[in-house]
Amino acid sequence: MIKKALRSIILISLSIYLAKLIWQNIDYGNNLTTLLTASLVLTAFEYFLKPILKILLLPVTVLTLGIARLFINTLGLYITVYFLDSFTVTNINTASFTWATVNFPPIRLNSFAAFFITTLTINFINNRLKKILVRVKKIKT
Repeated sequence: MIKKALRSIILISLSIYLAKLIWQNIDYGNNLTTLLTASLVLTAFEYFLKPILKILLLPVTVLTLGIARLFINTLGLYITVYFLDSFTVTNINTASFTWATVNFPPIRLNSFAAFFITTLTINFINNRLKKILVRVKKIKT
């Protein structure tokens, strides 16, 4: 259990760091202690509070075809920001850019949308990292 929790803390820390590089809207003061504390809070949410919320919100999850689970994950990031003063999630503002002769407009997401997209990014990166670890374990055995 402790090994699994430590692995989760490390993977979430890496996921938060990579999400910060992508969106530039996560601020933890470049302090490793704050990053690890935020990962600890998210891991505690993942192991203790999230299963309870999944059970309580099961009817809503069924009615929304699973979309309610995305909001449960966003609640975890809100809780982390609430408990840690030195960990913040700000608005997402990107500049317009051109790629392969296609012009993309700037992206501006405020408050809940910024939390939601940041949570999706963190969860996506975290899931990809877990898949990589599973593949590495299969190769070793």
